[in-house]
Formats: sequence, structure tokens, C-alpha cells
Amino acid sequence: MKNFISLTLFLLSFGLWAQPKADKNFEEAQKAYKKMQYAKALELYQKAFQNDTANIIIKEKIAHCYRKLQDTENAEIWYAKVVHSPITDPEDKIYYAQALASNNKHAEAQLWYNAYAKQVKDDSRALAFSLAYQNLQDFYKDSLNYEIRLAPFNSTESDFSPVYCGNNIVFASNRNYRSRTQFQWDNSPFVELFMYEKKKVKPFPLSQKTNYHEGPAVFSAKGDTIIYTRNSQKKSKPTADAKTPASTSKFNRLKLFFAYKQANGTWGKEKEFPHNSADFSTMHPALSPDGKTLYFVSDRTGGHGGMDLWVSRFENDKWSEPQNLGETFNTRGHEVFPYVDSKGNLYFASNGHGGLGGLDIFIAENVGGKLLAPVNLGYPINSTKDDFGFFFNPKTKRGFLSSNRGDGPGKDDIYEVIARKPLSSFNEMIILTRNETNNEPVPLTEIKINTEQKTAVYFTDVNGNTRHFFNKRLHYQITVSKQGFETTEITLIPEQIASHPEGDTLEIDLYPERKSITILKAIDDFSQTKIPVFMRIVNTTAKKVIFNQDTDGKFEKNLDKGSYEVSVWTKGYFGDAEIIKVADKKDRTFKLFRLKPLRKNELYLTQILFEKNSDKPTKNSFAELEVLQKTMENNPDVAIKIIAFAQGNKQDSQNLVLAEKRAKAVQNFLISKKIDKKRVQIQGSTEKDNGVSIQVLEIDENNQEEPLKSIFDD
Repeated sequence: MKNFISLTLFLLSFGLWAQPKADKNFEEAQKAYKKMQYAKALELYQKAFQNDTANIIIKEKIAHCYRKLQDTENAEIWYAKVVHSPITDPEDKIYYAQALASNNKHAEAQLWYNAYAKQVKDDSRALAFSLAYQNLQDFYKDSLNYEIRLAPFNSTESDFSPVYCGNNIVFASNRNYRSRTQFQWDNSPFVELFMYEKKKVKPFPLSQKTNYHEGPAVFSAKGDTIIYTRNSQKKSKPTADAKTPASTSKFNRLKLFFAYKQANGTWGKEKEFPHNSADFSTMHPALSPDGKTLYFVSDRTGGHGGMDLWVSRFENDKWSEPQNLGETFNTRGHEVFPYVDSKGNLYFASNGHGGLGGLDIFIAENVGGKLLAPVNLGYPINSTKDDFGFFFNPKTKRGFLSSNRGDGPGKDDIYEVIARKPLSSFNEMIILTRNETNNEPVPLTEIKINTEQKTAVYFTDVNGNTRHFFNKRLHYQITVSKQGFETTEITLIPEQIASHPEGDTLEIDLYPERKSITILKAIDDFSQTKIPVFMRIVNTTAKKVIFNQDTDGKFEKNLDKGSYEVSVWTKGYFGDAEIIKVADKKDRTFKLFRLKPLRKNELYLTQILFEKNSDKPTKNSFAELEVLQKTMENNPDVAIKIIAFAQGNKQDSQNLVLAEKRAKAVQNFLISKKIDKKRVQIQGSTEKDNGVSIQVLEIDENNQEEPLKSIFDD
């Protein structure tokens, strides 16, 4: 239950607005709202609304209550009633956008983020989310890397923020274990710490218990220290902070407490974190592997808006004055629930950085002792709802997340995270430049690495090596130049970077400057390594086959001036066909064929085109049709769907008929080449005007990845 992350955010004055007419329900609702009793306030505002249905302030307060109670569906309905009013707060627009995003309406959310940005130009959130929704598919790129499963110890209430204590799992929950004071925010029980031990859940045995919030917590690497969040037992002092007006700053703040394991295995008396205060909250601890750096969440003075990430270091036997992590990490929204893994990577949840909706989980990687800019972990770790309370072990690639995505038994549930590959957004790789003719390293080669964001320039050492951290979510253009060699350019896409293990070597061949040569090379599109292929080269000018045989992935020969049709195929890959032109016998011609591995459900674009308003393939498409035929012949376990396109001035129904005829034409071609019809499905589409895509439906199961095993499996 994460509602209490906002315990220090209070009602702003509406003194400049027209107040509703006197109404006892409204007055009582205002009092409850100021006390953050949102469930009670909502009921009273709704009664007041029945007597004054045109009042914009009541509508806005109802919307706020639904937002505070995490009811995004009703929050969307009520913010829609107020966002067009000129007298409401511009912040309502961003609240409306957030509700839309949480309800999976990203296109509409983008419009309202843009509307908010026009009014509030100094808030980075609007631009971050608007840009994120322009490239929504980026959140789903790594979805096959994870399996997400409900943990076996969830309740019908809220369970979140699990961490390990030895072999046991400690987590926060508001399951009604004992008769306790209710949290008047939403009339739920207060949070306390529980432990999952030997398949049973029991209260965590702190030496001191209260009737208020206790948790979440973190343990030192040795397990002998616990740091946890707890309500202060003292009322807060008046403050002039805009977020906590003096008239309303009487709530018990959240604080951090330390406890140490005693010789008998019990936990000793708690000690306060020295930088707690009764005037702001200090909560959600995260500890570095060496125990000397403490990250936490606070709304203290010097922040950027809502809840911020702060850091304190243990120096000279005391915790240093907290420092804000800065605008790279913190926004005007909330940055909460940090966690530090064994490599020093920092994870946290935010609703201020671009994400799918609600709180999203981010990683800031520790590279050389420095935290890099945070990166969204994407789907399915993140959803359109609140995702937070993350824990991950890089060694086992196992962990947990907390979420209210709605497919579990409780309001918030704990999910097990199982990763096939490391979560790291960065991959450090060695770049090796070699002379293609003798495989010798080429020293002092200039390497330019370009992204949309910046350009980095390196020179290889005497062994032809240099290193670079590649972001798995970015596209790279690498230019390699050295006097006496041809300049070489290669492109790396996120999938290719992710396919390389950490510390892998990216080998780049340099070709000595020479004339009168045509070089054709086939590589695996992901690993960038050369692969053996069958290659057919047809001189289309002379209409003559000049090469038709197996190769080690490379063809190097002096070709006459003219046009050549080159087709390549091999088992396990989707083949390719291209037209190359040799302009002058004295020039060097180079063509790289990037073959994509065959994978179930993957879509492959082809160069198969059709005559206008016809199902007849163009002349230049027959080489591509033959490549498709050879791909099917070399991979008898593969079944495909042919998706053909048609679009024009005709009605959609007519275009769809033409598209289906085009798909049928390709199917008939394959059948005529002895490909079993059962292996070839067809589909028409009007998404674009021409072309064919191929989707792999079936492939040998022996080549598929095995299901990942849960830590809870027997």
C-alpha cells in the first residue's frame, strides 16, 4: 500500500475562486480532506455535489479524492469534468493525463500533457511523457526477457517492497494481522513488516511495535542491521513550506530507524536516523553493498517538487548531511521506493520520468562508481498502473516487484521477476579492428560512435582494441577510419547490443584501399558475425548467372560494370535478395547482407512488390520470392503467415480483397515449388499500399528457450 508516500502533500488554498454555497456536507468534507481522510471526504463531497451539481470546486475535489485513493477510472471521469474550466488549477491537466495513461489511453494522455506544457513551461514531466508516447513501442522491446509471476504469499490487502533477510523474505503489508488503528487516508489498516519463512507468513520480530506505519525496510549485506520507515510519535511543528501550510502541518511524519541484531539473534532497541525531522518525512531506505551510502526519500527543503531521492554517506563514524540527487533523478513528481543491488545499481519508482502510467520502475546503473541517467525498465516490469518496491539480484537474475496492476488478490501485490538476461541497460563491449586480409589488429584506428544524443571518439590501442558502454535502448552508427584502409560504417540496433554478453568483442574488419573489387558479405544481424550462406549472383545486364554456390559468408571478386541481383539464404535465417550496381570497374563495391535469425512470432519485411492494382508480382520481386522459397526449403520445421498489403483510392473492402489475392499469389508460388500448403497461411491488410511481410508461426521447439524456473518451485 503506497498511498502513504504522499503523506506530506497537502491541500492548496482555493481562496481566489468562487466558494460553494454553504453546505454542511461540503464543510465536513473540507475538514476531512485537510486531515487527508480521503475516503471519508469523498463520501461527503458526493453528498454536497447532489445539492450543487454545477460547482467546479466540488467536482475537482471529488477528482482529487479518487486520485488519492488510486481509483484511476473514476479519477479520469471527474477530471474530464473540470479540465476545460478556466478557473481550475493547470495541475488538473497533468492529473487528467496521468489518469488517462493509467487507463491505457496514451494517445489522449499525450494531448493533455501537451496542453499542460503550454501553461507550465518549467515542468519537465509533460515533455518526458509526451516524447515517451511518441515511441510507445520502445517500452515493449525487451518484453520476452522477463517472466512475471505472482508471489505465493500475497493477501487480499496490500503487500509490497520485499527484500531478503538471510533466506527469508521480509515485506511490508497492511493485512489485518491484529486489531490496529485504521489509516484514515483510505480506511485501511496501517502498514507493518512481515516475514515469509518456511512457506508461512508471520510478523517480523522488531523489539518495538507501534500502531502506525512500519515499513518498508532494508537490511545490510551481512543481515545484522535493519533500517526501516516508521511514523514519528511526535506531532510535526508548524512550517512555512508551501507544501505543508502551517495551518495543516499537524500530521505524524515518517522517519527512518535503525536496529541491530543482538548476540541472541533478536533485534535491539531502535535508533533514529540523525537527519530525521518532525517538519518533513524521511522514508524508504536503500543501502549500498558496503553499507556506507544510504539513499532515501524525503520532501525536505531543497527538493524539486514532490518526494525526492536523497543520499547520505557514513563518514567519520556519522551520517553526512543529506544531499539531493539532483534533477537527473528527481522531478516535480514523486521519486520513491529506491533499492540498490549488489553491483551498486540504483532502482527507484517515479511518476515524473516518462513511463507507461502511474509509478514506473527505473534503473540508474553504477558505472565506475558513477550513477548514469535513469532508464525505464519497460514492460512487463512496468505496467500502466503503479509499479514500485523493486528488488533484484544481478547474479541469479531473480527478484521482485510490487504493483497494483490488478491481476492479483490484493490492492497491491508482490510479483516474482525472472529475467533471461541481465537487467542492465548498458553493455560494455570491446571493439577490435582487424586487417581483413591477414586478421592482424589495426592500432590507432579512429572510432566514431554516434547516437541521437552525442558523438564519442576513440582510438584503438596497440592491440587494435578500445572499449565502450553501449545503451541497449539506443541505435548507434559506428564509423571506423584509418589511413590506408577503406572507411567502414556499421549500425548497431538495441536488439543487436542486447544479444552480446557483457564484455564481448565486436570485431570490425578493415579493408586495405584497393580498386576493382566487389565484396559481398553475409552476417548474423544480431551478433554481427559472418555466417556461411548459399549465394547466387545474376548479372541482370547480361542476363547470366555468374555465381551459384555455398560460401563461408563472403564473396570477393572483380566484377564488370553492370547491375547484379544477389540472393543469399541459409538454414536458421530469413534470406535476402538485393540489387547492387557496379558503376566502374575501377571502383570498390561493398554490400553487407544482414540476415535475421528465424524466431517464432517475428515479422520479416520483404521486397516483394506487386504491379499497380494487381496481384501480379513485379519482375524485380522474383528473386525475393525465390529467397522465400529457399528459406522454407532449408527450414522444413517452419510455418509462416504471408501478410500482403493493398491500399489506394478504392474502398477498404476492395483493397482488402486485392490484398488477400496478393497473399494468395505468393502462397501459390510456394505451393508450385513443392512447399506444403499447410505450412503457409495468408492474410490481407490495408495498412499500407504495397508489399509483403512474413510472420513465423511455428519453428522447431528444440530451438526455443526453456521456461524459467521460479525460486518458489519445489
